[in-house]
Amino acid sequence: MWAYGASRALDYLLTRNEIDHDHIAVVGHSRLGKTALWTAAQDERFFMGISNNSGIGGAAIAKHSTGERIVDFIRAGSWDWYCERFKEYDGYEDINMPYDQHYLLAAIAPRCICAGSAEQDKGADPKSEFLSCVTASEVYNLLGYSGIITADEFPSAGTSLHEGRIGYHIRTGQHYFSRYDWNQYITFMSKKISASSVD
Repeated sequence: MWAYGASRALDYLLTRNEIDHDHIAVVGHSRLGKTALWTAAQDERFFMGISNNSGIGGAAIAKHSTGERIVDFIRAGSWDWYCERFKEYDGYEDINMPYDQHYLLAAIAPRCICAGSAEQDKGADPKSEFLSCVTASEVYNLLGYSGIITADEFPSAGTSLHEGRIGYHIRTGQHYFSRYDWNQYITFMSKKISASSVD
């Protein structure tokens, strides 16, 4: 329902002459970060999907995650965020799940993605969010684009990776959408808009 609403908002934005129709991003934090990625994968009119601290079901891979698990959503009463079939993998994420969240990120290719993590946000599992960006990059490479451009190590807090079509940053702090996050997304999007005029 949230993704449907975002696409209907985009329908309206595309009627406005003062909006740059070619460079609209869908942005979300936490559960709406999950939504932003799903929306970008489903609606190719979005130039970019931006996900802040989205965790499992969002940017973070589920297999071998040290953060949230499927059971956490069932216990918290947040099950309505997902389809019924997702429940089948509760407790079996590492064994039976035939896909993982990097598939969702890869479904957005070759359009841009930017994911942000917070160092102390253990529920969202920053390492799994980063690993998903790295793994999804393989699809970007197959399409002739760079995904995330990074050294072969997990970045430290304060690091921004904005060179490829998949951007990532990690900051200190907890599970919230900060001014620092907004500035990172604005910087990344500005770079990608400039680059798109050359592509």
